[in-house]
Amino acid sequence: MYQNIFNMKKVFQYDSKSGELLDEFPSARHLDQEYELSPDAFRKHIDIDKEYKGFLWSYTKADNYSDISENVIHEETISEDGKYDVVDGFYVWKSKRGVIKISIQEADEMFQDYSEKGMNLTQSQMRRKYELEPYEWHSIKNTLLLYKQSHIFSPYTVENTDEAELKIMMEDKIRELYKNQGAVIEDAYRKATYREYRKAINGYNKKSFAHEEMMNELTDLLPNLSYVTIRETAEPGEIDELNVPIADLHTGAGVKNLQATKDYDIDVLEEKMLKLAQDINAMKAKKVNLLFLGDLIESFTGLNHSDSWKDIQWGYYGAQVVFSAYKIITTLISNTNNVSYIGGIGGNHDRGASSKQEDSKGEVAKLIFMFLKENLGDAIEVEYEDYVLTKNSGNIRMIITHGDHGNIKKPLKMVADYGDTNMFNLILSGHLHSRSTDEDSHNVRALKCPSIFTGNNYSERNGWTSASAALLIHDTPMGVPKIIDNPL
Repeated sequence: MYQNIFNMKKVFQYDSKSGELLDEFPSARHLDQEYELSPDAFRKHIDIDKEYKGFLWSYTKADNYSDISENVIHEETISEDGKYDVVDGFYVWKSKRGVIKISIQEADEMFQDYSEKGMNLTQSQMRRKYELEPYEWHSIKNTLLLYKQSHIFSPYTVENTDEAELKIMMEDKIRELYKNQGAVIEDAYRKATYREYRKAINGYNKKSFAHEEMMNELTDLLPNLSYVTIRETAEPGEIDELNVPIADLHTGAGVKNLQATKDYDIDVLEEKMLKLAQDINAMKAKKVNLLFLGDLIESFTGLNHSDSWKDIQWGYYGAQVVFSAYKIITTLISNTNNVSYIGGIGGNHDRGASSKQEDSKGEVAKLIFMFLKENLGDAIEVEYEDYVLTKNSGNIRMIITHGDHGNIKKPLKMVADYGDTNMFNLILSGHLHSRSTDEDSHNVRALKCPSIFTGNNYSERNGWTSASAALLIHDTPMGVPKIIDNPL
């Protein structure tokens, strides 16, 4: 039977005065049962250098407790649930029901077993194999960011292993996975590995976006959703309505050390949202309309393109990236005065599958806006459309689309389909991470809006290195919009 660190590790009992080894037990749970104590009562006090029930306890065996006490993990130094420390080859953190301690080697095995790139075991199979209680399993998943789209190694191993060595380790793991199929792995990610696990992931995603595992992971995270703060100012200025197109957040992208592109990650994105909120507030508008032009996330599966995994920040895929994009958006809302409307559309990066044939509507963006609508209720109007959204603001009719579909190449046709000849028609799109005006007449203008995202290897190779920004747009007495390019 598989022996894990929770259920099957022996527990050693020492005299609290002399430190002498007195006895050993099969596991902490055996002690709980023997003494008729609540579950995990003993385990919470093991390896924290603390007396309990008149004795000292440890998972480590020694002739005298003083020989191991220096290596004991002290409870007050352990991180709370959701943050881990690494001590002597172990991940350690506090869950709501006690200290959890798991070896790096065992965590790596869990990542290989659970990830779609590895054995792709179900949650039930994982709990049975590792003999985990539900709270232990959920704490491991949430703290180590263990999801279906995860790496096949745990975070400490990835972050502290040389790239060349990690590649060899991955090849060894993959060879082991496919040895019964006779697969020969020459290059872990770029060749056979990608071909093999891509088949599995595509088959998995065809079951539907709202598949059981992803929804279970979101269920774990949803209790952490904070309510949005509604901010109003009593002294607005002269602008009746300020419209803010926000293109291409790409939450979860991780970009570093490119020549012409600034670094980008979740912290950079949050800073940009806070600055944008300040710039919006400085306009003192009576009403603010936040317009999200798609690509709220970088990737749900990590496989939008064959090498997209290279530009994803560790852990930001699957349910975690959905949750994080929601938090980023609510950070902007909670710090912006007088938000009265939030509109959004899906982008090509917002799909829940690796192929646009399986999800062409950007189901991740739809899910995020569902969360917003549920959270905000009637306080702020929330509207979402798959491809094209329209919004009137004064004399301006805004036609909002992501920019990855053919309709954007025919702006006058878009005005005929979605516009209003009695208003100024402003077509707003993103997608290309650059600025341009594709149509300009007395009552029609088509703009490619600047993106929040700074770019990645792909965009830099193609020469798309435009500066991060968001537009600030409002009506004027002449009936023509004033458009401010606001750098971030």
